[in-house]
Amino acid sequence: SPKQTLELHPVDAERLGVRQGQRVEVSANGHSLNASVSLRERMLEGTGFLIEGTREDGANRLAGARVVSVTPAPAEPEPEPEPDTPRFEVRRREPVSWG
Repeated sequence: SPKQTLELHPVDAERLGVRQGQRVEVSANGHSLNASVSLRERMLEGTGFLIEGTREDGANRLAGARVVSVTPAPAEPEPEPEPDTPRFEVRRREPVSWG
């Protein structure tokens, strides 16, 4: 299933202070969702497009809103680093006698 994307005209992205690929929070009427910005020259200035029917952050959460706010999304926590233990161990090969 696709991830949510907010398609914007580059002029609107500049006005909002967001850039291509940046995670943003789109909110209206007490509801919000997270999306990645996708700049599109063909978008009509002053409008944005969100995908309906995504598994997470579906645009239907904001149904009926005529005005929404767009802000940078809160930073996601960094994943825990994996321990420095090797997944496999290289050992010296020795001839085997089958006898």
